[in-house]
Order: sequence, then structure tokens, then C-alpha cells
Amino acid sequence: MAAKRKRIAWGRILLLIIAALVLVIIFGCRLKKVDIQGTSQVTDEEVRNILQYDRYGQNTLLFCLMNRHVDTSSDKRIGSIRVRMTGLQSAAVVVDEKNPVGCIQYSGLYEYFDENGTIIEEKSEHTGEVPVVSGLDVKGIKAGEVMQVSKNQKLSFSTVLTAASELNIRGVQADTMTVDDNAQVSITIGDVTVSLGGSAYMSEKISELSDLQDQLSGMAGVLHLENYDPSRDSIVFTKETEETESETETETESETEAESVSDESDQQSADEEDASYEGE
Repeated sequence: MAAKRKRIAWGRILLLIIAALVLVIIFGCRLKKVDIQGTSQVTDEEVRNILQYDRYGQNTLLFCLMNRHVDTSSDKRIGSIRVRMTGLQSAAVVVDEKNPVGCIQYSGLYEYFDENGTIIEEKSEHTGEVPVVSGLDVKGIKAGEVMQVSKNQKLSFSTVLTAASELNIRGVQADTMTVDDNAQVSITIGDVTVSLGGSAYMSEKISELSDLQDQLSGMAGVLHLENYDPSRDSIVFTKETEETESETETETESETEAESVSDESDQQSADEEDASYEGE
């Protein structure tokens, strides 16, 4: 009999504990603060819509449980979203965005792609954070898929992705990027053209470029990295002003020679005229 009463007492205690937990979950876990982190391309409101915040945002525990596995396929700019409970009334949302490394102009729009060549966003104008790529023969564009290029440009496409990814990693902001059918890449940064060449030593080339950025500021010319050799310390930079002066000097010399020939011709004609008068 005593044992039965003891079991009943423990059962009541257990029920009280469960009831208390339910009350804590219902009233103590009212979600008041959501900290959204890692966004630069998408807005907080867009993230909330993906998480169905209006539906599950009343309770912290329910909000976190229902967003354990978030489907981000509706927004190509987002790689993943992780939600974790930081307190009884707060939660953190960590957004892993797909960062664009370059863009191309296609059908009047700027198509932004990631390091894999996947189209993640399109805009009506270039916003300047990544280079505009030219020289690729694009056969097809579809959001969320890798852009299609002609078969003979597979290597060129791969080199573009390598160069653009390295620029993004090093924080080097280029204005344009050009590639040819031989997979030779060049970029422009202001008035400086950087000849990067092929994919060999691309990481080292971009690292050197990153180190030289401050020195190149305000300059104009061509930085030659196409024949980069890590065993050598020298890097060639051809100033645009030197090329212009050289061309100007050549043109001046040609004009002087032309004037000299013209003067000699005029003098010869005058001598012939004098001789004809004497003969008469």
C-alpha cells in the first residue's frame, strides 16, 4: 500500500515537471529576437520569408526545430541557412551566401556567376564589385545552372573561373576580364592592364598583383605576369607614358625626314629652273 502511494506521488511529481516544462516552452520561449548573420546580397526580409518566420516565429523552440533543414532552392544566391537557439527568447540565423566572382553581359542583362560558373543572380546594370568578363562564346544561361560555353572554349572558361576566384579570395577588384581562345586572360584595374596569361601559377600571380596594388595606384600601363616564374623576383611593368613618348619621338623623326626630303626636292627643282634660263 505504501509502495503504491509512493508510485502515485512520484507520478504526480513527474506530471508537475512535465506541466512546468510545457509552460516554460509556451510562455518562456516566446521568440523576441532573431539575429540574421552573413548577409550582403539578400535582405533580412527575404531570409525571414524562406524561414516562414510569420508561421513559426512565435516560439523559439518551435522556430528552431522547424528550421533544422532549410530549403534554399528558391533563392540561387543562398548556399545554406543554419538556425540555432541562443536563448529562451532569441535565435541566430547564419546565412551562407554564394558570392559572385564575375559577370557577363547576356541578352541585355548582367549575369553574375560563382566560382563554379553557376548563375546566381542577374541585374540590369553592373554594380562594380566583380569584373565584367568578355571573350567567352556563351551558348546558354539559366539561373541556378552552370553557364554553357562552346566546346572549344572549355579551357578558356576554366581559366576565367580560376582567375576570378583568386581575385575574389585576394580581395583584388578588377573592372574587366578578357579571355581569348588560347585561354590567355588579362584584366583591367583602372588604367592598368594586367596580362595574366594561362592558368599556370594563377594563385601566385594574383598574390603578386595584390602585393603591388598600392604601387600601381594612379599609374597607367601594362603589368606583365603572363610569363610569371616563381623562381625569379623581377616583374615587368610597361608605363603607358613611355610607350607614348617613344611613339611620339618616332613620328617626329619621320616628319623631320619627310621635310628634309621635301626641301631637297624643292632645291633641285629650283636649280633645274636656273639652268634652263641660262641655256636660253
